[in-house]
Amino acid sequence: MSCNVDEYKSVIKTLYPKYLILGNDQYPTNATGIAFCKESWKDMKNKTMSGYHMLNALGINIEKAEKKYPDNVSDLFRLMLEKGLIFWNASGINDLKSLGFPPKSIKSIFCGPEAGKCFGDPEFLELCKFFPFYVPRHPCPQGAKQKDPRDIWNIFWSKKGELVKQLTSTYINANDLTNIVTNINSALENL
Repeated sequence: MSCNVDEYKSVIKTLYPKYLILGNDQYPTNATGIAFCKESWKDMKNKTMSGYHMLNALGINIEKAEKKYPDNVSDLFRLMLEKGLIFWNASGINDLKSLGFPPKSIKSIFCGPEAGKCFGDPEFLELCKFFPFYVPRHPCPQGAKQKDPRDIWNIFWSKKGELVKQLTSTYINANDLTNIVTNINSALENL
């Protein structure tokens, strides 16, 4: 069963995800309407794409995801939604609010300058004020100084599980993200 953006929105209404991962506006080609999700596994595993780096930095096992969902990348994003992660584009924040999200209990991760503009929306910021984590550099690797370990891109996006590591070292109550990723990867084991 494939998950399109309309189904993704309807699933959001029935769940209480713990994390909102907000990206920049949709990539101009092969966008699915779900942030960081590409149409094909070839695109998803392309190391020049932000989706690859997002999944890698979370610690998601991309190879096992492809084996479990060979026909549709968006099924992985539905699984991640069911386990507690919403992926959304900054330009669609009003659509998300119209769905009743984010609730006050959600933890929000803003990735890149466009997502960071949501900090200018007092209503939105009020909803996620107890856990707003802002990464000033989007996971897209273009323009990153990849040989400089101090470059903000390298700090968050260059290594497997690095985003989770950075979050848990900043917020004591971010350990649940580790559990969510573990649950996602466990679900991918069951082929």
